[in-house]
Amino acid sequence: MPIRHSGLQREVLGLYRAFIRLAYQKGDLSQRQYIIETVRKEFKGRKDWPLRDFDTIENWVKQGQRRLLSLERAKSVQRVVLS
Repeated sequence: MPIRHSGLQREVLGLYRAFIRLAYQKGDLSQRQYIIETVRKEFKGRKDWPLRDFDTIENWVKQGQRRLLSLERAKSVQRVVLS
């Protein structure tokens, strides 16, 4: 039976996947590796946040979505910072 995720969990997973997809669309191999490494580090660093801290998580997701949008618009990706 598949795992059921809450709406917020689906948003976080979707954001993670979107950053990984972006990594494969932008730049060369070194940029791709840098983006994937940075995104994994950022998400792993937040995995221990309290699950009931909805406001903090929602704000972080919104910041990540804004950052993703700006990176999608950029011609190349120089730095990825989610915080």
